[in-house]
Amino acid sequence: MMDVAPPKLVHRPCPDSGCWEHATFAAWLLGALRPRRCAGSGDAFAMLRCLAAQGGHDTEFEEAAAEPAGDAELIVLEAAAGECDSRGIGKPWRGAVRPGAILLLHGAPPETWRESMLDGPARHLSAGRGLAVLRGPGASEPAILWSLSPAAFQRAAERCAAVNAAWLAAQRLAEAEVANEMLRRRLDRQEQLSVRSRVAPHPPRPVPPGPAGSEVYNVTRDLADLLRQWARRLPPWVRSPLRRGLVGFIHLTRGEIRPPARSFLRRRRDFAVLRDSGFFDAEWYSARHPEIASSGLHPLAHFLRFGIRTQDEVSPRFDGAWYLAQNPDLRDSAEHPLLHYLRYGRAEGRAIRPHAPPEDAAVAEERRRAVERRLGLHLARATLFPVTIGMVVPAGMEATSLRRAVAAATAGLERIGQVEAGRILVLGLGERLHPAMLAEWPAAIVPLRQGLSPAAAHNRLMDMAFGQGAEIHLTLSAAGLLHPDAIAAMVRMLRAAGRQALVGARRASEPNGGGETFEVPWLSSPCIAIPKGVHAAIGAFDTRFAAQGADIDLSWRARARGYELLLCPSALFQDTSAPPMPTEALQASYLLARKWGDTGAAHAAAQDLERIGAPLPDGSPEVEPAVPGIACFEFDLAGLRSPW
Repeated sequence: MMDVAPPKLVHRPCPDSGCWEHATFAAWLLGALRPRRCAGSGDAFAMLRCLAAQGGHDTEFEEAAAEPAGDAELIVLEAAAGECDSRGIGKPWRGAVRPGAILLLHGAPPETWRESMLDGPARHLSAGRGLAVLRGPGASEPAILWSLSPAAFQRAAERCAAVNAAWLAAQRLAEAEVANEMLRRRLDRQEQLSVRSRVAPHPPRPVPPGPAGSEVYNVTRDLADLLRQWARRLPPWVRSPLRRGLVGFIHLTRGEIRPPARSFLRRRRDFAVLRDSGFFDAEWYSARHPEIASSGLHPLAHFLRFGIRTQDEVSPRFDGAWYLAQNPDLRDSAEHPLLHYLRYGRAEGRAIRPHAPPEDAAVAEERRRAVERRLGLHLARATLFPVTIGMVVPAGMEATSLRRAVAAATAGLERIGQVEAGRILVLGLGERLHPAMLAEWPAAIVPLRQGLSPAAAHNRLMDMAFGQGAEIHLTLSAAGLLHPDAIAAMVRMLRAAGRQALVGARRASEPNGGGETFEVPWLSSPCIAIPKGVHAAIGAFDTRFAAQGADIDLSWRARARGYELLLCPSALFQDTSAPPMPTEALQASYLLARKWGDTGAAHAAAQDLERIGAPLPDGSPEVEPAVPGIACFEFDLAGLRSPW
């Protein structure tokens, strides 16, 4: 039998290639064969090279040689590159296949190859674009691949594909998190640069009009040209200081002050203001910047040269972040908040406050334990209650994307030990889904009823799940991938709340919300965990909302009944859905505002619909009883996203 395990990679070349559907099998094959030499080309060849380097194999790789050597034990080719077809292996590769060598042919469906291509045995993996595994004739020793019967190999390949699908989903989520972190760092860097550029230079002093000014300018220009031509003949160690002096001379003759001199004068003024204010604490600032000890700079000089650019705090007596939060008119100012207060704010009577004292170690430990209890990390296992997942497939969705979503959900069920038939309920809104499409996963395809909206389809799946004994049901979007640990994290959090809450997953591209309590005013999530008791108390989704707004309405009804709304920070979802359509989002916002009695939000949505020429939605939902503090229309009406 094949003992398969997913690879461990930090970086994947050609990450969008379909060859990664076979990464787990390729890693196992490298470990089983341990080839001394591998030849080939294409994305699959790059994948094997990456896997070999990660696995520590001493395999030599030869890529796209004009005359490949005949001692390669493993050859990897791309069918789409024209290196082979149904007639056989093309030149020059056919002559390079030695007896007993293994040939991997990526992108080859069964109808494009046959065993007679190499006159040896063959196997085929159907995942992705397909991978044909062939062996050259005349092998004197048995190959490990062909010690399995075709049926046993097919079962092993299916198990390999399931493990790889879960690994690939987790890998893509991790890569998305890394990309988001790099984007955040780049934005932070751009923001720092923009802060520096906001200090506008003083305008140059104009040259005095008249013949005298013109004559001085012309003489200076001619002299600068002569000096520049002469300086080109000098060595660099002489030319550099001479150039600085020449530029300074030109600025002085024009009546200008050079920017370095202007910056120096400004730092001297800031130095005097901070030194005499009593607010700058040199010891406190040095403790927060240990690099000062080795720089040889005075703490105040270090702050004026470096810390002022990033708005660093300088004293426990002055909280600069709080000062900016209390004065929104200063958020676009490049001036440091303490300098603004000393120059203007104190005379204007603006309030300040000191930094909060450092938290006691015992208090911090108690807060950490409270967060762990809130997340359910103290529980021995995720759950013993039956958990089901409902997925509504939109019309026109590709089968490959659906299989990836189901594979990722199956990986999540494996983490809680509930991979059983029928745990994933799938209902398609477009063409009829064939049962064989999802046969390798614990998915059951629910027959389609004509005219169902996404909200009504999820209601049907919830009724089926709770009717079959489920205690927790997850409404999951098919347009994306759920992290393998997301289901366990959501169920733990739900159990920690006594199953008296709704718990949502967060999109990987969105920041975490809810603070230390993880409570949010509404849930707009591609995956929501709903306990059976909460469903019985508040009902299902309001079918007057096709998709957008249905999850927010359900969460507000739960909140009005006293249930909590929690956003699980570690339950990540990689969303691949299309951006929201403004018309549908505004119509859903209008219905929400009408239902929850917010006339201002309803009027704003109606005006936006009229501006873009879209009609108001038909009908008006029943108005919910007025409960203060429940409905909160702080989200962007036109950016309301569809949960499914």
